[in-house]
Order: sequence, then structure tokens, then C-alpha cells
Amino acid sequence: MSSMPATQYKAIDDDTTTDTSFLRTPQLNCSDPEALRQHILAYFLATWTRYESLFETMTD
Repeated sequence: MSSMPATQYKAIDDDTTTDTSFLRTPQLNCSDPEALRQHILAYFLATWTRYESLFETMTD
């Protein structure tokens, strides 16, 4: 995917944060489809990274 860490993606609005500790489910009622795609990508990458890090604790 992308080599940029998910925490560096820009938030779409004030209710959304890119800090993975406080990520909220994306709102899908955005009027700009490209901005929504970027937001969903950032959300996916951030949550995937967190999910994968759970398994790292088991292998260490």
C-alpha cells in the first residue's frame, strides 16, 4: 500500500482524528468522493496497523 504511516494522513473534518488511539468510524455522507476515498484509506491503514501490532506482542 503506502509507505506513509497512517498517523500522518490529514483528517477530513474536526470530528475525525488521525491519532489511532482515538479513531472514529468514518462518516460516509461526505459530498467529495475523493476526500472520502482518502479518509477511508487512512482509516483502514490506521486500524490495520493497530490490528497487526496486536499479533506482534504474541510473537515477541
